[in-house]
Amino acid sequence: RHLFSSRNLIKRSTFLAATSSYLQITPDSKRLYSAGGPTGEVHSLAVDGSIGIKLQELLYVEPDELAQADKTRVALRYGSHGIDINLATKQAFVPHLGSNSIYMYDVLANGGLNLVNKAESFGNGKDGPRHVIFSEDGTTLYTVTEHSGFFALFTSFDD
Repeated sequence: RHLFSSRNLIKRSTFLAATSSYLQITPDSKRLYSAGGPTGEVHSLAVDGSIGIKLQELLYVEPDELAQADKTRVALRYGSHGIDINLATKQAFVPHLGSNSIYMYDVLANGGLNLVNKAESFGNGKDGPRHVIFSEDGTTLYTVTEHSGFFALFTSFDD
């Protein structure tokens, strides 16, 4: 059992460009991923677990709109809302409520993310995919929608 204290966390904190709602860490503890609202980020992690430099910023708004974009927790209602990484298939998935889609990335050898697809959700265009999880073999992606109350699934295909 481990107990945690904010005294330890303060020494290892870093500023985020916007409120993030979800974190993922690689099994080798070398990368920390976050996403929420208009942005997402990839950070390095040091051997002692402390948060290192920002390696990549992911934008879910146009670059010229970022300065004016809402970066508070309110933005989670209509922006990116999570990040899930499948290292077995070297893919990452970010559900985005506002664009009613799931951003799909390749995880690069250096831990960075490369956007490969933006899959629209089903229905009337207002379903709002909120969370995603993938099958163990990586061939099926499940999502729960925020606005219409459905489970949905996406099956993979070779491109």
